[in-house]
Amino acid sequence: MSEESAPIPDKELEKLDIEALRDALEAGDDIEKVDISGLDLYQDQLADHKFVGCVVDKAVFTDISLENSIWEDCSFIGASFKSVDMADATFKNCQFFDKKNAVGVSFRFSAMNHVRFTECDLTLAEFFRCDAHSIEFKKCRMLGANLSEADFSRSFSKTVIRTEAVF
Repeated sequence: MSEESAPIPDKELEKLDIEALRDALEAGDDIEKVDISGLDLYQDQLADHKFVGCVVDKAVFTDISLENSIWEDCSFIGASFKSVDMADATFKNCQFFDKKNAVGVSFRFSAMNHVRFTECDLTLAEFFRCDAHSIEFKKCRMLGANLSEADFSRSFSKTVIRTEAVF
C-alpha cells in the first residue's frame, strides 16, 4: 500500500450523530462522505450497507452486524471492534493505523469469516480471538499486526477441520 493510496479525510464532511446515521440507514441510502467519528455503535445494524469516503475515527463497534457491508476509502483511526459480526464484509483502501500515535485498530471476539481487506493499512492491528476462516488480506500493509490469537479454521465435522486465509 503506497502513501498516495491512503484515504485523505475531507475537511468538509458532514458530521452525523447516531440518530441521523440511523435515519440514513433506515432509508436504505449509501453512506457517503460523512463523519461518524466517536460514535458508540451498539447493536446497530450496518449490515448490507455501503460506506464511501467516511471518517469513523474513535468509533466503538460493539455487538453489531457489519455483515455484507462495503467500506471504501474510509478512516478507522482509533476504532475498536468488539463482538462484531463482520462476515463477508469488504474493506478497500481503508486506514486503520494511527501514524501520529503509532496505534493500530483492535478486533476482539469478532466473526470475520470471508472478510476481505484490500489495500488497507492494518499496521499494528490486533485480531484477538477472532473467527477468521477464509479472511483475505490483499495488498495490505500489516507491519506488526498480531494474528496469533485469530482462528483461521472451521470445523465441518468431528474429523474435518479446514484452515484458510489469504495474505
